[in-house]
Amino acid sequence: GGLGLGLPPEGDLLAGMPDNPVHYESRSLIAVNDALLEALGGVWDAPPAVGDGWAGRPPATDLDASARAALAEVVGAEGPKAGKDPRLCLLLPYWRRHLAPPAVAVLIWRHPEEVADSLRRRDGWSRTRGIALWFAYLRTTLAALAGQPTFVLDSDRLLDDPSGTAEALAAWLEGAGVAPADGSRWDREAGARVIDPDRPRRSGAQGSPDLPACVTATVAVLEGLAGAHAALPAVDVPGAPAWMEDFLVEQRAAAQLAHGLRAVSVDHQALIDRHHALAADHGAVAAELDRVNGVAAAQGAEIEALRREVDGLRHQAAVSAEHAARVELELERIRSSRSWTLTAPLRRLGGRDLGEPRTSA
Repeated sequence: GGLGLGLPPEGDLLAGMPDNPVHYESRSLIAVNDALLEALGGVWDAPPAVGDGWAGRPPATDLDASARAALAEVVGAEGPKAGKDPRLCLLLPYWRRHLAPPAVAVLIWRHPEEVADSLRRRDGWSRTRGIALWFAYLRTTLAALAGQPTFVLDSDRLLDDPSGTAEALAAWLEGAGVAPADGSRWDREAGARVIDPDRPRRSGAQGSPDLPACVTATVAVLEGLAGAHAALPAVDVPGAPAWMEDFLVEQRAAAQLAHGLRAVSVDHQALIDRHHALAADHGAVAAELDRVNGVAAAQGAEIEALRREVDGLRHQAAVSAEHAARVELELERIRSSRSWTLTAPLRRLGGRDLGEPRTSA
């Protein structure tokens, strides 16, 4: 952005944390990415298992209209734009179908220990989980970028040498055909100024002798790929050990279970809403009965006709009351069910009042 590439509109930018106020990620594009990951059977922290060609067939193509609409909203005016979202590491083949050339990639990577430490501080993750996710993302993105114009950048180099990095990036972009719309050059000095070289580094490459071999090998590959590539070479990254594959499978299963529980919670809420509607209908019928009874007492000549109306209304009230009673019984059965108990933490986390009875500690 400092160099001069367009960023997502301010109202579309994802808000950050106190130590990182703006993530420079588009809410609109994140929404499409999250929907796409869910359609593929995963989420950002449980990458889906997909086969070759997944980006060009359902369920991915079912989201094409949403993807085009989000791009139109974010890209907007003329000139090169910059888009950033870690989910792109998993979904880049899909977006390449929608991006006009030249579409180039800047792969900024952090040491796995630093990523694991960041996820521990932010989300309470274990080191093992953070490193497993780092490997899943980097293995996928290296495969997706093979043959594509790519600049590989170590985050430490970015902080150590903002000016040199800005110069190298700007020169590479211009050489790849990505230049300002007015024909000028990218602003190297402004690009360097937006980097804070004093930003704390919470971890690092030292003290990591027990990293899995596949992770150590991937770090070495990334270090060897540093810099600009007209076409990133295909690299041979070792496969994940069995425990890591099993861990990611379990993460996907947990994500799918959470999705199912959310769906059950929605069904429960619909049933509760229906119960409230029936109760309101019953109250309205009771009020109408009171009105008719008053009229019947005052209108002796019409009392027989009104009594027939009252009988009909009473029948309706009885039916409504019986229906409401059945719904209440069904709700009691749901509240005492195992699924209701299991979904209680999710409902509390979401801040939703689903009508469960209050209990004291």
